[in-house]
Order: sequence, then C-alpha cells, then structure tokens
Amino acid sequence: MYKLIFKLKQHTPLIHFQYAQHRATLRATELKPKLDKFLINKLKLTENNKQKKEFKHWFNNADKLSLDYKVRIVNNDTNQEKGTVKVMPSHEEKWLLSSDLQIEFTCFVTDLLTEIEKNINLFFVLHNFGKRQSKGFGCFYLNDLKEDNFVSLIKNEGRALFKSENNLKSNIQNSTYFYDREINPAWSRLKSGKNFRGYEKSRVFDYMKDNNLRWDKRWIKKQLKDLIDNGTLPAELKSDNDPIDINGDKSWHDNSNEKYSFGRAMLGLAEHYEYIAYDRYTYQVKVKSSNIERFKSPVTFKIFNKSIYAFAEQIDKKMFDEEFSFEVVNKRNNSTVGKPITISRTLNTPNNQNFNLDMFLNSYFRTVGYHNI
Repeated sequence: MYKLIFKLKQHTPLIHFQYAQHRATLRATELKPKLDKFLINKLKLTENNKQKKEFKHWFNNADKLSLDYKVRIVNNDTNQEKGTVKVMPSHEEKWLLSSDLQIEFTCFVTDLLTEIEKNINLFFVLHNFGKRQSKGFGCFYLNDLKEDNFVSLIKNEGRALFKSENNLKSNIQNSTYFYDREINPAWSRLKSGKNFRGYEKSRVFDYMKDNNLRWDKRWIKKQLKDLIDNGTLPAELKSDNDPIDINGDKSWHDNSNEKYSFGRAMLGLAEHYEYIAYDRYTYQVKVKSSNIERFKSPVTFKIFNKSIYAFAEQIDKKMFDEEFSFEVVNKRNNSTVGKPITISRTLNTPNNQNFNLDMFLNSYFRTVGYHNI
C-alpha cells in the first residue's frame, strides 16, 4: 500500500450539513466521486462509459467507474470557526472554517497514485465543495500553491477567467463578507437584476434584448396576470393597480413579432421563482422539465487569499432550445397553500445562436466589477 499526504489550506467557509459534528470538515464522500470523474475525463480512462483495457487495474471492481484508491481527510484544528450566512431571504446556512487540514491518499496502484499527485492541484483549483459551491463557498487548495500558479492552471485549461476589481480585506475571508458584499450582489445584477436601493435591469435582459429576445421574467408575470384575471389565482386588490407589474413597465402588450426565451436558465436552473403581489399573496412558480433535472451555474467563483475570481465552463448542449413548463402555488407565511396550478404555455431556452456564454460574460462581467485576465 502506497500513500500520498498533502496539507490543505481552506480559503472560504464550507457550508456543511453536519455542522454540529466534532471537527466536521470537507467530506471524503463528496471529494472522491468528484476526483474520480475529474481523473477519468482528464486522462480519458474510459470509452463509451466503459473502462479502457489498459486502465482496468485502476478501477475498483465493486463499482466500475470508481477508481481504486482511498482518501481520508483529517481535521487537526482544535479552534475551528463556525458561523451563519443568509443565502437567500429567510434562509440561513451554517458554515465551518478550519486551519489545520490534511488529505491522505492510499493506493496499491503506483501509476494511479502518480497521476493523482500530478493533477491534484488542478482538481482543487477547478472545484469547490459543500453547498453554494459555485458562489465561492468551500474553496480548498494545497497549502503551498501560489496565486500566480492558481491563475496559470485555470487559463491553461482554456477557461475564461475573470478577476474582481475589489480585493478582500486582511483575513476577511474568515467570514462570509466575500459572499454578502461581493459575489451575491454581482451575480444578482448579472442574472436576475437588482431591486435594492433602486431597480436595475438584469444583464441577461440586456443581452437577450440585443439578440431580439424578451426574457422569461416578463413572460412569467404575464402568465400570472392571466391566471389572476380569469380567477384561477386569488388576489386582493387594494387599488386600481394590477396585482403585479412588469418592472415598472405599465404596458402588458407585446409586438406580434416579439419572442420570449428562458434566458436566466442559462446561468443556472432554479427550482422555483417567487413573485410578490401588491396584496398579501406570494406566487411561487416551479420550473419543470422532462429532460433536465438540474443545471448548475456554468460560472464558478473562486477565492484565493484576498482575491476574487470567476471562471466559466461550457454550457451543456442539452440546455439549448429546451422546453420548460411551470406550475404556480400560493405561498403564505413561508408555506405553500393549495394545489399547484399548471401554466398552460411552455417556454424554451435560447438556442446556441442566441446565447453565447463567453460573449455574454466578456460584454457584461465588467459592468459588475470583473475584468478578463
């Protein structure tokens, strides 16, 4: 049995479902499947989802796509930091931060262990862990990795890489400042728009408008208005206003040649959206698809010491021109009320001619304080 040992440095808090467990930290049960998939793809160990003959001895017979090594993560930190972050209105998560971590790999196959050693830096550079990982939580790197090497590793993979114009203050990464003040506001302005201290249109809205498309937020609101007007959805009107408006645009009428598209989904597919009426009702709109269960954000934020980065990966081809349906439920006091109501119409995502992620980010990431490097 051969062994590799590395020291890890945790750069951002890890949102952990076993928060209360003694010395809880990065889980081997999350890390190993990710590392297996990464190595299989990076080294082309399979063909048509089957092991190549020359690499069969690298795999564990009990699970044909599980590589034959063991990993153990040791948390020696006796003063682990803990805290809470509000990740969305009324929803909080618990986080952990450790300063003395060690990762151990054991394996009988020396050439597999050699490839792990060669690729382990790149693996941690490209992956975060725990919940909200695409938004910068759960950043771990080998203890001796330098920032210029971190940048080179990402760029050498051909990823579009962006850096925030703002640096974190000394040791501020030990809190959730990076998310509250930097990442969440920037990403909200890109994907959904800003409705705090003045309304600001989403950059997805602007990009789709440039491609002669109208975006899904207005389309969903129009469907809700139709359901309210015909009495299918309840609403208690306290004035002559409509129960919901379209971002200050009082006209509900569209030109006959205008086409709607589910643009926000291209930056990550949410399970549902919520719309607050002028009355006591909140309408929760659930997203449904027969082909796609989930689609994570193609943009991953990374923190390295005091610097904030983001890189992009290609959007899955299945996401283009995909049809989605929607259900509406009423929500009151954080609980849903009544049976879901199906919206009769469906909405498709943009096709690959109307949405290019690299073009979108290169055009609009700079407007929220990030530049391409």
